[in-house]
Amino acid sequence: MKWISLTLFLFLLLPERILNSSPFNYSNEVINSADSLYSKKLYKKALQKYLYVSKSNDHIFNDPKFDFKLAYCYYKNNQYLHANNVLTYSELLENYLPKYTDYLKFKTTLLLNHNEHEIEMSAINYINKYNDHFLADSIINFMAGYYFENRIYEKAKKYYSDLYKRNSKNKKSSLIKKQIAICDFELGTTDIAMDKMIQLLKKYPSSKDALDIVRFLQERRLDSEDIFFLIVDVYLNHGYVKYLNNKLEAFISSSDDQLLIEKARYYLFRVSFLKGAYKTALYGFENLFDNIKNEKLKPRILVYIARCYLRLDNKEKSAETYIKYSKEFPRRRLAPECAWKAAWIYEELNNLQKALVQYRAVQYHWPRNSFRYEAKFREALTLYRLGHYSDSALILKEIINSRWNDIHKNKAKYWLSLTYKKLDQNKIATDLMVELGKNVFQDFYTMKAYLKEKSKIDSVLLTIEKLSNEDNPLKEYISSIVYGAEMYSRLFLINELMGKEFVLQEIASKKYKPKDLAGWITQAEIYKKLGDYNNAFKIYDMIDYTYFRDYDKLEKPFILKEKYPFYFDSQIGNYSSARNLEKYFILAIIRAESGFDKNAHSWANAYGLMQIIPRTANELASELRLDFSNPEDLFDEELNLQLGVYYVSKLTKRYENQKEYILAAYNAGPHRVSRWKNYNNNETLDFITENIEFTQTRNYIKKVMKNYWIYSLLNEIY
Repeated sequence: MKWISLTLFLFLLLPERILNSSPFNYSNEVINSADSLYSKKLYKKALQKYLYVSKSNDHIFNDPKFDFKLAYCYYKNNQYLHANNVLTYSELLENYLPKYTDYLKFKTTLLLNHNEHEIEMSAINYINKYNDHFLADSIINFMAGYYFENRIYEKAKKYYSDLYKRNSKNKKSSLIKKQIAICDFELGTTDIAMDKMIQLLKKYPSSKDALDIVRFLQERRLDSEDIFFLIVDVYLNHGYVKYLNNKLEAFISSSDDQLLIEKARYYLFRVSFLKGAYKTALYGFENLFDNIKNEKLKPRILVYIARCYLRLDNKEKSAETYIKYSKEFPRRRLAPECAWKAAWIYEELNNLQKALVQYRAVQYHWPRNSFRYEAKFREALTLYRLGHYSDSALILKEIINSRWNDIHKNKAKYWLSLTYKKLDQNKIATDLMVELGKNVFQDFYTMKAYLKEKSKIDSVLLTIEKLSNEDNPLKEYISSIVYGAEMYSRLFLINELMGKEFVLQEIASKKYKPKDLAGWITQAEIYKKLGDYNNAFKIYDMIDYTYFRDYDKLEKPFILKEKYPFYFDSQIGNYSSARNLEKYFILAIIRAESGFDKNAHSWANAYGLMQIIPRTANELASELRLDFSNPEDLFDEELNLQLGVYYVSKLTKRYENQKEYILAAYNAGPHRVSRWKNYNNNETLDFITENIEFTQTRNYIKKVMKNYWIYSLLNEIY
């Protein structure tokens, strides 16, 4: 009888113009058209076609997928009663994807029902029935929010606490901690709530949730002197300097505690620094340092004095102040970094002898610090620049014979080869470069060595031949994916019915965790089919490390195509050719920037494939006369590529196609490149790459250039 009720129900829902129309030929073409609209999330248009087709029993009652799509279209069009009726009365949906069918039933019941008890019972039933599924987490989260909005804080806390326990990722979430703390406060356990809020402010000062907590406390006038400086830290992290200026001055005027007044003055001068008033900040910091009683503040103040001098272009004084910090506070975490920073400033001033002293100081005083690796190399490089080639060679040999990582040794080998050339030992220099180039795919230096001496490296030529003949051991695994696809067919069905955001959470669950190489390859290939290229890219990287780690790089050319994929190839090719750029250079940038994740959003507020920040996007869109207002539009790969490729083309013209400069500007900004060019004016590109002061930018250039060279090599092969 259920199907008779549903037939009558659907027939009555048909628009009058459809009921009065001439008989319609219910062909697959109409279903395909509706399905196409559905896949594009055009649910209103899809619903009209599904209702039209529903007059034919041949389709609606033999295919549960039809019923599910019809219900989902109703749900997406806010027709919750109709959606609930289809989900309830269709016999075909009784055992069809029950987790998803019951989830939609819960959501429609919730939206139709204002009875709190019935809503909670429905939620509890779902959670108990599908406790291990991610949709249960979704319902717990929803119920927590539902009770919180309705100010039923005891139940809200229970659900937030359950969510916190269930998922390790949520344990790191400041949002859940904030909500639990607010629930505690509203339930009258003020001391417990305040402790939780203080911990959150200390741990996540730059988070939006910390800012929400500050506002919550201020609305209730609970921003006492005890937590005043925690609040100041939060506002500083969010750049609210105007507000802080008045607050800090008021605090200084009202407080009788000398130590707290000094701390407030320290923050006040930090506000001046953030506003760009470096002279004012410097005067304040120096005066405070000379008269300070709070010894704990002295190292912090000294760092800001050094930074002020640097911003005011008094580099000599800045270097001296950094050295003063490293000597007066040698056990502080920043001490080796300050000595290191002084060395870089002296290099910029072309005072190489003083730079050499500081590089040696880093090695001597902090031998276990991570800066020692680069300090040792910089010592050798500085001696090279001073013309002390034999001394430089000795230090580079020390690095090569050490137990350090290969990246440090390869860098030393590369520069030792250049050093031997300066010593007119050309054969030794060439042999060393050839030896390094044989490990072509290992890192930036091996790839660069190969490009210098590739005609002499037979083993690499053999590797290229292997690649071109597609000698690929992964083929046997990839061919077994037909079997794997049957196991994963449910995922593709979920993707078709609910969309990619659901299926990606499904595949990330423990149920689908692969147990062997074939399983991982299957999962990577499924991610590709779903268009989630970032996860496919990461899995093949993991496969390389886990299953082929003991292979020599030249013994596994088959995995190169997966580690250096050509995702978004046609779009990248189109935009690149329109701007006369090499698409392999754009691919190399994308691989480094986002790992082919079109939804990437970084801590620096950069979006999408090419990691463009909204301010830059605004400027570029204006020049191209494109509409741009919402930063999330940058998640669209077409817009992101259009803007990103255009930006690279501008930098290419500006720096006359010198890729190292282009990449430095893309990563750190053109204004910094102008400064680096000034003090590296007479140096080679080898030196320029090494002499960029930011470690992150140096490594970025090397990473992208390696990517670019490998993509170019793969292009020659395929």
